[in-house]
Amino acid sequence: LIETSKATTHPSHATMKVISGTSMIFVAAVAATLVGGASISPNRTKTNGVVCQHLYPAGTHKITFDGRYFLLLVPDRLSETQPAPVVYDVPGYSESPYYQVALTGIMSHLENNGWIGVVPFGTAPEPTDTCCPRDASQEDCEAGKTLDKVNACSFNAGLCCGSAPLKLIDDVGFARKVVGWLEENMCADKNAVFATGFSNGGMMSNRLGCEASDLFVGVAPVAGNVRMAAACAPNASVGWVSLCGTRDGACNSDFEKTALEWSERNKCAREDPVPTLQTETTHCYKYNGCAALTEYCIIDDLGHEWPGHMRPDGTSPEQPASNVDATAYIFERFQDMLSAK
Repeated sequence: LIETSKATTHPSHATMKVISGTSMIFVAAVAATLVGGASISPNRTKTNGVVCQHLYPAGTHKITFDGRYFLLLVPDRLSETQPAPVVYDVPGYSESPYYQVALTGIMSHLENNGWIGVVPFGTAPEPTDTCCPRDASQEDCEAGKTLDKVNACSFNAGLCCGSAPLKLIDDVGFARKVVGWLEENMCADKNAVFATGFSNGGMMSNRLGCEASDLFVGVAPVAGNVRMAAACAPNASVGWVSLCGTRDGACNSDFEKTALEWSERNKCAREDPVPTLQTETTHCYKYNGCAALTEYCIIDDLGHEWPGHMRPDGTSPEQPASNVDATAYIFERFQDMLSAK
């Protein structure tokens, strides 16, 4: 197992470049620098009498695992007494994880909440370890400024999209393995795991809710509905909040039908949903009497975009201030789901 840290780390830690095999704990300990000749302990806490280790310091780390890659997003302020909740954020078709991180602004919300983030790399027709165009500079790639539509990365959401479903990639199984890795290496809370994603990633987060309800407390698809060949039949109730623009052809054709079906899966009351957040352009509705929070938001005149955010490649039209900030709203709802457990 080779694990690579690429991006910035907390200034009080040495940058970890390569960690291999049994040397992981040793390198994590070395990453605790010496100040004034005194040793600083590695990020190690004790929870319910069990040693809890955060083997990676604050920052963004590219991890090689199980023959694939993911970005590990570590906030500055992980809890010193409790395992950390996890958000599994799935990029859209042709996106790199770097693009998704820049699009959503997820890192600031992980920082505010003290949660861990994971952004997986998808599968492309030809092997790639960046999901960026071959002619893109490393700087532009890691700044999230590029989409690779020639060798597009994707996820197997069922009937969509790209090469991942054609290759029968087990993206649900990979998500399970990554969460297991996080438990072992980052003291992640296996009882507080959430998923979100954009477009193909939104479809994938729906599939995670359908097929991994034992693991995911809640999912928050953006601009992507259920696109599975088999029926969506979760074994347990799953919190669900989803957002779609009225001009977004990736989700608007059956968005409210998808919401109704999730309300049935979550055993909500058989009555119309009630308004929650309402602005000039954002209209959110929540079902009552549900076994898990079930809510959806419609954004007027919005195309295939992440509500409240501009694409990092500069291709987005301006959005009115009345459009909901999807990332902030999702984290609020994840907190609500966690509180209801």
